[in-house]
Amino acid sequence: MPESQARSNYEAYKARHREALEREHTGRVALMHDAEVVAIYNDEQDAYQIGVEKYGLGNFSLQVIGAEPISLGFVGALL
Repeated sequence: MPESQARSNYEAYKARHREALEREHTGRVALMHDAEVVAIYNDEQDAYQIGVEKYGLGNFSLQVIGAEPISLGFVGALL
């Protein structure tokens, strides 16, 4: 089974993107796809809607910049 977008994106966020994003965008939302930050939004709803439209469910993740991830349980496993 391939690694989930959420897991691989979060690992990339921590390793490659976190420091720079937290300096300039704390509190905003990063839309991530294939371990890359593809856009920064002010609102989680906007980021989610664009993610679904552009990549489809399960093919992207969101990271609130400066916040630790929150487990969504079963729903998170589907993303």
